[in-house]
Amino acid sequence: MSRWRYLLYVVGTAMIGYGVWGQVYGADTKPVRVAVLVTAAALAHDLVLAPVVMAVGLLVRRVLPQPLRPVVQGASLVAFCLLLVAIPGIGRFGARADNPSILPRNYTEGLLLALAVVVLAAALHLVRRARSGERRHGAQT
Repeated sequence: MSRWRYLLYVVGTAMIGYGVWGQVYGADTKPVRVAVLVTAAALAHDLVLAPVVMAVGLLVRRVLPQPLRPVVQGASLVAFCLLLVAIPGIGRFGARADNPSILPRNYTEGLLLALAVVVLAAALHLVRRARSGERRHGAQT
């Protein structure tokens, strides 16, 4: 490994340590709530995210032909992560009537737009790959 990588490890570890120290000893922090949040996030990953990703991957593998699989699996993974990130905004968790600036946007519309970009990017990639494959096959004959 290069010296830069070691330096980045040291800097990253120091930053993580500073964040943990601030969460435990900071004046306005609630370490028990943070521990509950971190535990809930780990459980959500292990009990929801990982099984869904594996199931979609297996389904795509069984249903689609080989050239389409990696693109569809990647786009599905990105779309699922976008959905998870958008859930709090769509559910308007934390919104208050006396402060409309807390959740000022239409998060459902934003999610749909982001998903459309993912689908469009995957489709364009498949089209580009199909065209380059046609050119290669045409040159061989």
